[in-house]
Amino acid sequence: MVETDLEGKNIVFRVSDKHKAQHHEYVIVNNVQWKTEFQDGVSKASSEGGFAYAFGGHDEKNKFAIDDKEWIYNRHKNEKSGRSDEVCGVKIGNNNTVVAMIDSSRSNDEARRYISVGDTTGEKHVWENTFALASYDRPNNIAIDGAGEHIAVFGQIERDGKTRLLIDDIPYELQGNPETMEYMEFEDGGLVVQYDTAVGKKISEKILLQENSKEIQIQREKKDMEEKAFAELRRLLAQENMSPAEIISRLKKGEELSENLLSETQKVNHLSETVDALTQENSQLKLENSQIKEGDKIAIQNLENEKSKAQRALQEVRHTLSGAGKVTMGSSFKLSPQEMQKSLSAIDEVLEKKSN
Repeated sequence: MVETDLEGKNIVFRVSDKHKAQHHEYVIVNNVQWKTEFQDGVSKASSEGGFAYAFGGHDEKNKFAIDDKEWIYNRHKNEKSGRSDEVCGVKIGNNNTVVAMIDSSRSNDEARRYISVGDTTGEKHVWENTFALASYDRPNNIAIDGAGEHIAVFGQIERDGKTRLLIDDIPYELQGNPETMEYMEFEDGGLVVQYDTAVGKKISEKILLQENSKEIQIQREKKDMEEKAFAELRRLLAQENMSPAEIISRLKKGEELSENLLSETQKVNHLSETVDALTQENSQLKLENSQIKEGDKIAIQNLENEKSKAQRALQEVRHTLSGAGKVTMGSSFKLSPQEMQKSLSAIDEVLEKKSN
């Protein structure tokens, strides 16, 4: 089978080595044979975006190569079963984006399909969601946008068995629960899909990749998890043979506990708000008290200064009076010795009080 990549001008085909007993196949690109050898045969040899690639073989003999170099990824082997990872599907987009579907039993004995994302050299990260192994009537589909920023994969989700569309590892709900996808490509900022619903109605839809689309899908994922939890609850209740009346009774008790908890929570919040208000008021009073104390200090200091000035003035007057026999106060008024002594005694009495 010959594959032609007009963009990369590659012509790719595979050829068997008839001289070996085992089923060995080689890849030839533009009449040049690769050194990479596929011992169990080539599952697919093709070229996308100018990159020729091929994968094939089983278990440890499985290989995936791009431009004759093996793709590097965190390969696992189940020691219990002896099975190794197998690359079973590949998509190469622009900006060297590579998406590889890997069948693996790394978690337990049951095989599941992992989505590995990287560049033309090797793996960078693996999606959290895993798929069930695809079949011919329910194949997987992969699409990569032009910038290599968004990746879409359609297939049967391993955790719940539903056929879903995943965009950047987040489930997106499609109308009519389609089992297969006829067309899926990124075009003009959105993902264009075309499929038949379970009742045979053909639907074409363009999914716009808005900035908040990831958050919306996360909410849908939470809703799916809640529905799954309720389904599990119903199963457990059925196993316990609980009557509807008992279920309702327990639910009512749960609601009462929830209401009581809400009431207590509101009380705690009210007390917390009261404490916060009192704390704020206390801080304000402390600030005002501090300001009052600071004002008192300044007033006391001013009084001390005035007291010192008065003491100095009285001392100066006393010094003057004590140094003169008779003091003329103006015109013909003079102090007698008795009056001077009386004035000096009064000044001494004032100075003694101020010093105390």
